[in-house]
Order: sequence, then C-alpha cells, then structure tokens
Amino acid sequence: MLGRDSLIKMLLAYAGLTVVVVAVSRGHALLAGAPPVRDDGAEQGSPELVVFTRSIAPGTKVGRWIVHEVGPLHRGNLRVELRAAGERVALTLARPIETGPRPLAGTEAVALYPAVHDLSAYTPTAAAQEAAEALAAALAERDAPPDLSPLH
Repeated sequence: MLGRDSLIKMLLAYAGLTVVVVAVSRGHALLAGAPPVRDDGAEQGSPELVVFTRSIAPGTKVGRWIVHEVGPLHRGNLRVELRAAGERVALTLARPIETGPRPLAGTEAVALYPAVHDLSAYTPTAAAQEAAEALAAALAERDAPPDLSPLH
C-alpha cells in the first residue's frame, strides 16, 4: 500500500508529465503550421493567421515590451497582451477602417486598438500608446490574414 508521501509524489509526477506532453504537442502544432485545437468556441483561424501570429508569439520582444498572450481570434479580431516592467497592455488587432474609432497605432494592413469594452470612454495611457506603436512597428511589413475583420 502506498503511503501519503508516495501518493503525493506520484500525483506530482503525473501532473508534470501532463504539462510536458501538452507543451510539446502545442509546440509541434505551431511549428507544423497547424492551428491549435480549441474547444471554447473561438475561431480556429486560417493558415495565414497562424503564420501571422508566429511573428508575435508569446515571448517575442517588441521594443521594451514582451508579448505575453496572443488570441484567440474572436469575431475576426485578435487580442494581444504585452507586458513590461510591471505594466500590462491589452490590444485588439483588426483591419483598418476609415470611419469609427481611431486606433492607437497601425499599419496599412492592421489597426491596433485598446482591448476595452467601451472605446468612447477610454483614455489612452502613455504605456498603451507606446506598446501599440511598438507592436505596429513589428507588424509594419506584414499583410493582414484574410480572417482579420474590422473592429467589432
């Protein structure tokens, strides 16, 4: 019969193994160009979106910012979270439009908005502006994937 300490060690080993298997599987899927499997109803995204997001994958340095989280695609928009020196900025990437809210930054193909529910009540911070400009610079030469939509 297993003692309490042995049981805890065995459960921790199984948990560690599970984390490793999931990490390797997701890493392999990203390297192979396959969109990650989602079970939460989020859009899968096109192969072009997968390629597009590789350039801003979590851990990527963008100016003084580090990309912390990307996606999933939701209603044609992509959420990207950046962090630096204890600051956190969440941005929404969408196709540029001529009317509507003004983005914080953008390229010819992508507009970057603050990821907030009410843009009309939002006042941009210096950090949000800086992060948006840094991300826009990183995306300057990229074409928008076909499944990226105007801001929703």
